[in-house]
Amino acid sequence: MKNAECETVQKNIPYFIDGKMESADTLAFIRHIRGCKTCMEELSVEYLVLVGVKRLDSASAFNLNKELKKLFYVI
Repeated sequence: MKNAECETVQKNIPYFIDGKMESADTLAFIRHIRGCKTCMEELSVEYLVLVGVKRLDSASAFNLNKELKKLFYVI
C-alpha cells in the first residue's frame, strides 16, 4: 500500500526526470527514492518509458542503472 509521501513522490517522477524540480524538492525526492523500493521501481519504469523509448529511436546504448545513478549525482 502506498502512503501519502509515496503518492507525492510518484507524481513528481516526470518532473525529476525532466530536471524541472526545485533543488530542495529534488533532495527530498532522492532521499525518498533511495529508501523506498516501490518508488525506485516506479522511477525505473517511468524512466524507461520517458527516456528509454527516445533512445531506442536513436539506437544509442542504454544502461538503466547507470542512467539513474547519473540523475542522482548530477543534482
